[in-house]
Amino acid sequence: MRHVYYVTSNQGDFVSLVYCAGYRRESILEEIALMDYLAREGLSVVAPIRLTHGEHLLKLDAPEGIRHALLLPYVKGKISRKPDPQLIQRYGESVAEFHKRTDSLPEPKARPIYDAQTLIVQSMHSLESLIGHLRTVYEELCLITDKLYPKPEALPKIKPLFGIVHGDIIPSNALVTSDHTLTLIDFDLFGVGWRTYDLASYFNEIRFWQMGETATTDFLKGCNSFRPLSNDETQTLRLMCIARHIFTLPLLT
Repeated sequence: MRHVYYVTSNQGDFVSLVYCAGYRRESILEEIALMDYLAREGLSVVAPIRLTHGEHLLKLDAPEGIRHALLLPYVKGKISRKPDPQLIQRYGESVAEFHKRTDSLPEPKARPIYDAQTLIVQSMHSLESLIGHLRTVYEELCLITDKLYPKPEALPKIKPLFGIVHGDIIPSNALVTSDHTLTLIDFDLFGVGWRTYDLASYFNEIRFWQMGETATTDFLKGCNSFRPLSNDETQTLRLMCIARHIFTLPLLT
């Protein structure tokens, strides 16, 4: 959906996000508005830079069509996939703060909605066009998703359970700087969905990167220290982990 470039100049180091042709300008503007709002609220995020003409976006006339570029300050930091309990707990706290801060915002109009239709039905349609010789595997997966779909479909869509989500809470989307500040980055998948979907994204990464047996507990401890999960939300975590796996299958195929 976009390309990322490192830019250096006599004014400093920056990151340029160049969105693909056809990417809705309205969607980019909502992403910019979210980052600006979070920065004003004191959350550690990378806020976009206004250009000399006062706008954030630079219009590029590329051979494939109109593209838009956005400039961000470069944050010199590291990502961590190590089983560091303190760091994992802080990440969980940052995610919970992000969810709570965005409860006061209106729902975006041009961003994805991570409901049962998007996470399961649309993902399976996308996967169908990519499976090739794996038809048998796809058909078996369809049997599973047919049984799974009614469960998220029946979940309530009310705040704080359902609202603005980051959409891609993974280790590489939190930078740790030299002063140990944890900065949340990469909002290009942000949208509206169940908040436990963000948590499930990280839980799946914990298992993939083998981050340790206590990592899930540490992340939840951080989340609950800022916004305690209800019992109903906790019960959806396993379901959201499965939904996240299904959603990412077409991206990995």
